[in-house]
Amino acid sequence: GKNKQHRISTGLPNNLDGLRVAKARAQRLESDLNLEKFKWSDWADLPDDGGILVKDALKKFEAWYWETRGRTVGREEAFRENYLRFLKKLPENKAVTTQLLREALVAYPADTFYRKRAHLALGFFARYLKVPLPDDWKILKGKYKPKSDRYVPNDEEIERIWESINNPNWRWIFGILATYGLRPHELFHIDLSKLPVIKVAEDTKSGARSVYPVPAHWLEKFDLAHGNLPNFNLEGELSNTSLGNKISVGFKQRNLGVVPYSLRDAYAVRCAVLGIDSSIAAKWMGHSIDIHVNHYQKYIDEIAMHRIWSSL
Repeated sequence: GKNKQHRISTGLPNNLDGLRVAKARAQRLESDLNLEKFKWSDWADLPDDGGILVKDALKKFEAWYWETRGRTVGREEAFRENYLRFLKKLPENKAVTTQLLREALVAYPADTFYRKRAHLALGFFARYLKVPLPDDWKILKGKYKPKSDRYVPNDEEIERIWESINNPNWRWIFGILATYGLRPHELFHIDLSKLPVIKVAEDTKSGARSVYPVPAHWLEKFDLAHGNLPNFNLEGELSNTSLGNKISVGFKQRNLGVVPYSLRDAYAVRCAVLGIDSSIAAKWMGHSIDIHVNHYQKYIDEIAMHRIWSSL
């Protein structure tokens, strides 16, 4: 019948990071009390080294993630690729702490694609859990930039390759990808009823969006209003990656000299040459303006600038 005091220890060292964690938990505790949401079960089973165990945090994080956005096949694949592949490598029976996250990040080689992706996943995970990030977290991201050595055909080459394709279905696929800059898997999730605008469905890597033809005259030249996909075997649940691979394999079998993403790159460069604002081009292509600029900057610098200069 009498109230008793209980000590809730973080188990962390008395340093700046430890104090930040303690403060964050104290604020959470105060919030739970004020909102009458406090439960001892949320606090009584803390691991010896403080915080919440990785395995428990992952369950809560995944449940919250799908509470805040619609669940589709494409988004499930993106969640596994962008988050779980990195978070699953954390030791499940250790507490999520600032130091643990730092150690997990620096385990990836500096200035690499995987360090950059892990930085995104671990940072998002920490912010959800309200675990302080290290002071040098931003620096630890590194300076990775994607290699830009994929061959990008010009418009004349694209038209020449299109004319060389005998199979009408694959000719249509090539024309759609070139004219609209789609990702290969998006061919299986498009609505052509509103041409010249194509509607990409929600169940894709970046969700629903509208895409415009660049250049517009290819819509008629490539006869894109009339065409169909080949009879692919689509039995079973296929991920966007496996759908995209079907298109990539088809290009390779026909020795077209380019890969599907080369046509997407060419679309981005074409938008730049024509003076289309990067924010608009990024929306049409289904990614952020930061990704658009960072990924295509070298293509734009080396190809588009030369074309612009040549036309003076």
